[in-house]
Amino acid sequence: MTSTDMTSTDSRDMRDDMRDHAVTDAVAEPTDGRIDVVTVFPRLADLNDRSLDEQIAAYRSTLDQLKAELDGLRTVS
Repeated sequence: MTSTDMTSTDSRDMRDDMRDHAVTDAVAEPTDGRIDVVTVFPRLADLNDRSLDEQIAAYRSTLDQLKAELDGLRTVS
């Protein structure tokens, strides 16, 4: 196997691991179809007691985190 073949194999393994993790997360959803966002994104917990600006900042921060993860996935594939 050449180094190029090994690199593509490693990338494939990483994608498989990510897909397996996503499937596990999907299976862990409650039966009523709702997703507990706070379990996935703990920094969004207890936002009801915070100001609207603080809530918006927390959601933006989480969105930035998701965008960074998505960009990372794009470079792998």
